[in-house]
Amino acid sequence: MKNMLLQFSLLCNQLRSQPDNPLLYPRLQLLATLCQQQSTYRQLLQEILDETPYQALAWFYLGQDLLLSSQKTEALEAFEFAIVANGDCTDPVYAFVELAWQENLFQRAWHYLHEIEQQEKTTGQWHEYMGQTQLYLGNAQAAARHFKKACALEPLNPNARFRLALCQLKKQEYSKAIHSIKQALALEESREEFHRTLAQVYNQVGDQPNALHCFRRAIDLAPDESLGWIELASYWKQNNATEEALLVLEEANQYTACPQLQYTWAACLFLLNRREEAWPKLLAALHADRSMLPSFFNWAPELQADGEILVKIGD
Repeated sequence: MKNMLLQFSLLCNQLRSQPDNPLLYPRLQLLATLCQQQSTYRQLLQEILDETPYQALAWFYLGQDLLLSSQKTEALEAFEFAIVANGDCTDPVYAFVELAWQENLFQRAWHYLHEIEQQEKTTGQWHEYMGQTQLYLGNAQAAARHFKKACALEPLNPNARFRLALCQLKKQEYSKAIHSIKQALALEESREEFHRTLAQVYNQVGDQPNALHCFRRAIDLAPDESLGWIELASYWKQNNATEEALLVLEEANQYTACPQLQYTWAACLFLLNRREEAWPKLLAALHADRSMLPSFFNWAPELQADGEILVKIGD
């Protein structure tokens, strides 16, 4: 630890004298985390910006540091300052866009991506990000064009192929979507989300054996992720096999006990008229996270007509 602290101190002094050196920032960022010196690191970034307000690298890494501490609004501002300070650098743009997606600021994301286009600096990554932004904005056709271009420019990019599949799904082009997801999986087989989505497509076209296989593969890859279990339970419910859905949820409880899973488990028990078992689970889920109550009715909309449930959850 002493050696790391010494190295951290030396790098701080070096960065003060060389704030334009792009190699120093990531090293110092890593050491700050390892040595638990994040506050000192941030203070140094602020000192650099006080002396040189248009230091794009300092703004960019300050944004990353703010994001690590969940200060999203401040991080967005820092990334924007980095973009203004150096319009030739695309890293702050992509960092801003990713955060803007999380905050539903899709039009602002489009604005900065459009600026890159005007500078004629489009790449496969740019097409992927613009495609995703267009998809968020509801422009599936435009998004598909960008994803196809991203695939052409970066043939080994699984994300672009998967997102192209999402566009194809919006247009109900199921065969094309299956093909695109299989291409993505050929590049990165371990992506749980890819398998889950492929399972949903197979379910749409009535291919139950492949749907079940893909759901199970997704769960095998991420057993602690509740979404895979819930979607598999939904598959059985849609196929009038609520008892099978309950078995899935009971198995899931061995790996994860998140409130959404508990709400789904309670809903399943109510549908099976096992109300004495369902009530404790529903009340426990309400106590754990009442904000996720909509997931209870989303999984079993028919329970919205259950007067007893409506009265008790309103108390």
